[in-house]
Amino acid sequence: MKRIFYAFGILALSALSFSACQKEQDTKEEPQSGELVTISFTAEKAGMATRTGIAEEGTSEVSYKWTEEDAANIKLFTVDGSTLTQVSSPTITKVSDDKLTISATVAANATYTFRAILAGAWDGNTPILSANQTPNSTYNFDPTADILISDDKTVSVGEGGATGDMLLVFRRQVVVNKMTIKNLTAGEKISGVVISSNKELASGQTALTVNYNNEEIPDNGEFVVYFVTTPNTGVSLTVAVTTDKNYYSKSFADGKSIDFNLGQFTKFNFALPTAAPPLAIESLVDGNKIIIKNPLV
Repeated sequence: MKRIFYAFGILALSALSFSACQKEQDTKEEPQSGELVTISFTAEKAGMATRTGIAEEGTSEVSYKWTEEDAANIKLFTVDGSTLTQVSSPTITKVSDDKLTISATVAANATYTFRAILAGAWDGNTPILSANQTPNSTYNFDPTADILISDDKTVSVGEGGATGDMLLVFRRQVVVNKMTIKNLTAGEKISGVVISSNKELASGQTALTVNYNNEEIPDNGEFVVYFVTTPNTGVSLTVAVTTDKNYYSKSFADGKSIDFNLGQFTKFNFALPTAAPPLAIESLVDGNKIIIKNPLV
C-alpha cells in the first residue's frame, strides 16, 4: 500500500539539548541514597504532533505506531548542564500502539531534569545514525535509523513520587527522504542503492546503502527509495543502483545540490541518463561482490 509522509512543524531543541546528546558522556548511575521511589513518564500519540508522521494517502491522520523495538531502543538520562547521566535500568513498556510508559527508580526528595532518547544504535551515550538502512513495509524508511529526542522534563520527586507534567514529547533529529529514481528498466529487480555525498549523510559517513530484497521495477521505470540522513545543506549526491541485471550510476550536475533540513520530509526526483546504456553485471562473486563490465568497452 502506498504511503505518504506529512511533515509537522518541529521546534528546534536548544543548542545545549542537541549538542549534549551528540558528544560522548561517561555513563553513570543515579545516586541511590535515601528513600527510593518509582516515577513514570508517558509518551503518547498526542505528543507526536511535532514529529514527521506517516499517513495513508488521501488522509491527514498520523498513523505512526510505537513498536516493541522502540521500547528496546530508548535510554533515559538526567541532565545537568552539558552532562548526561544515564538512569540505571528504566522499565520501558509499549502499552499500546499510541502509548509508551517509561518508569525509573530514583532517590526521593530531589529535583531532576530528564531526557529520553530513542536510537537504533548507540556509541556509549551518543545516538548513532546507521549508514546501512533497510526500509520496511510498515514505515517505508528504516525505523531503526531514526533518532528521536524528548524535550527536557524537570520534576520534583518526593517520597510519594513525582509531581507535575509527566508527558514526554519526542522530536526527530534526522531527515527522512523520498527519492524517485527514473529511467530504470522495468522488470529488473533492485537489490541495493548506494547514495554518496560531498557531505556527511550518516554518523561520520559520506555514503549510505539502502538495502532491498529484489523488489521489481514497475512498468514506468521508476523506483522510490526512502532513506534517513543527518541534517545538512548544499548536499550533492551520486546515486548507484544495482539490479539483478544492470548497474546504474549518476551524479548531480556541477553546482547542483539539495538541502536536508532538520525534522523535515524531503522529496525529490533523480533521473538517470537515457542516452547511454547502464553498465552490465557480468557475474556475482561470493554472493555480494559485483563485477561490472562496461558494454561500451
